[in-house]
Amino acid sequence: MLDVDGDFTMTGGSLDGTGVVLGNTSVFTGDTVIDVNVLGDIALNGGSVPGTFAVIGSRPGNLAGGNIAIRAGRSIALNSTAPDMASILRTTDGVTLTAQQITQGPDARIEAGSLSVETVEGASLGGANAVGQLAMLNTTSGNVAFNNTSALLTVTGIDQVSHRALHLSQAGNLLINGDVTSGAQSISATGDMTITPGGGPNVTVRARGPQTFSAGGSFSLLGGTAWNGYAQTLARGPVDITTGADLNVRGGGGLLAYALLYGSDDIHLTVGDALRIDDGSGLLAFARVQTNLWEKIFLNFPNRTSGGYFVNGREGVTYQGLDGFFTGLLPARRGRSLIVSYGE
Repeated sequence: MLDVDGDFTMTGGSLDGTGVVLGNTSVFTGDTVIDVNVLGDIALNGGSVPGTFAVIGSRPGNLAGGNIAIRAGRSIALNSTAPDMASILRTTDGVTLTAQQITQGPDARIEAGSLSVETVEGASLGGANAVGQLAMLNTTSGNVAFNNTSALLTVTGIDQVSHRALHLSQAGNLLINGDVTSGAQSISATGDMTITPGGGPNVTVRARGPQTFSAGGSFSLLGGTAWNGYAQTLARGPVDITTGADLNVRGGGGLLAYALLYGSDDIHLTVGDALRIDDGSGLLAFARVQTNLWEKIFLNFPNRTSGGYFVNGREGVTYQGLDGFFTGLLPARRGRSLIVSYGE
């Protein structure tokens, strides 16, 4: 435990191997629980020559667990000048960061099982992070950005002030099973992207502005198995979704476990393979892509010459009952409110 009334700075040295560590040793193999409370600013800096890191938590050759909590009265800066001259937070368990604002250099890293971030004026975590689970809260101003590389990143919730942007970039698969809300929104994954509550409560991804999703693999919006276990994306503006594989909108097994992809402006869908809209087994577990009455849904298949979209397993159908493409409460009409194109 470290308590500081003023500022706290960790900086690597000027000779090879002269890093600085607050955490375990080269021989201690147990968990290390770390609690840092600073009333002023916190800055972690790599050194001036290769191999000089500033580390809180485990050494790379002696990876261990233990939760890390870092709180600053003003700012947290995780700085870097090169991949081997950077700051690192490392544990197999959880990292919690609390500050007015947080910044991160491009080569700084947070390596943890989970990461929880709470800020007042924004968090810019665009470094070389590798975490398995993410939760973020920003309450007053500033944008929120997070960059990550892992086999799977699970987002349990992001609450960003309504007039500021959210940018989330994941190298790997992405699962969103908790509510996400912000102003303008950009969410990407190089693998599959899935939005679903699973067996838990409903999940909403809400953008008070434009909303963009990009998946190198498939994009799936799936209702859950519980009562009221709906999954929905809502945008107060245009929606743009690009996939390398399928785009799936499917209701779930619970009552009202619907799947709704909604934008108040035009919706642009670029689908690498097939678009499938399917109702679920639960009562009122419908599935639909919907925009406002006077807007349009643009559907493009760059790798096809015909077909490619299905409603309840039927190719070329635009709606069936409550399922399919809608503008307002009316089914979309191909060529007028549903514009389908190929090979572009």
